[in-house]
Amino acid sequence: MQVENLAAYRYEMMEKGYMNISELSKFIGCGRGKGSKIFQQIMEDIKKEGLENIDSNVILTKRAIQYLGLTQKNIVESYERSIKKG
Repeated sequence: MQVENLAAYRYEMMEKGYMNISELSKFIGCGRGKGSKIFQQIMEDIKKEGLENIDSNVILTKRAIQYLGLTQKNIVESYERSIKKG
């Protein structure tokens, strides 16, 4: 996926607020196998915090953002730069 498309996708998912394994894989830029492992790791982290997901098929986008070491501000800025280039 091109950088511009990735920035737009990440912004779109941030606005949506949650994602499944396929969406997480695309958000990170990896294959489904690695995405599934990361998804499970995030789910384990949620349980360790004493929390639980109502739907075990999705995670909050903010969890993926944290996993990547990004911020919402980073995603918005990347998206805005991609629009200006476009």
